Amino acid sequence: MKLKHIMVTGKRGNISYQRRFPKALRDHPQVRDNPIYRKALGVTTRDTDADVLTAWEQAHQTYTEYVATLKSANIDQLSQAEKKRGIRSAIGKSNWLAV
Repeated sequence: MKLKHIMVTGKRGNISYQRRFPKALRDHPQVRDNPIYRKALGVTTRDTDADVLTAWEQAHQTYTEYVATLKSANIDQLSQAEKKRGIRSAIGKSNWLAV
């Protein structure tokens, strides 16, 4: 079975869910130091496809809710980060600093 955001590690074939956080959250204090979300699914490659799918769905739902919470709870910080990113982008694209 092929699923997105799946990593198989170790000799036992432990399966984990791994995914990058959205770019809008990269400057967030909870995400800044580690931009990758990882969660062990508690299943291995020897488990049934149904077990793996159930664990994957739970991990995916947890990730989605976590990202939504970070976005909604810290909208001011995100807005500030997006403004800074926009300014950096505009400065990088213009030649007004080059003399």
